[in-house]
Amino acid sequence: PRMEHVIKNRKRRGIAAIEMALLLPLLLTVVLGMIEYGSLFWRSQQVANAARNGARRGIMPGATASNVTTAVDQTMLASGMGSTNYTVVLTPSNPVTLASGGSFTVKVTVPYVDIKLTGFPVPTPTQVVRSVTMAKEAP
Repeated sequence: PRMEHVIKNRKRRGIAAIEMALLLPLLLTVVLGMIEYGSLFWRSQQVANAARNGARRGIMPGATASNVTTAVDQTMLASGMGSTNYTVVLTPSNPVTLASGGSFTVKVTVPYVDIKLTGFPVPTPTQVVRSVTMAKEAP
């Protein structure tokens, strides 16, 4: 009776090892995918924040394109993305010419390869694009 118990325990341990070998790659894939997508979401919110800060600066009376890009650059730098290869597009290109109440848009585009966290092969966008539109303030 005692020997049978030892054999059953060995079989159970062998089955547990096989189950772990089969499930561990799947579990790691899910965990690393969650980490990469979480990072993508976090970075996209930071890009949106940079666009929002640029738009806020651009709708103020007397604001220039330089003021807007400086606000975006400072926000990107503060979020740790100051050295990434991002582009900023202003519409209209010079907020000084915009009439009070007119729409001013700031669009920030960042290539995803510059902000990826793990590089784990999950489907991701080629770039993160965030755009914010606000109405120009009256002087």
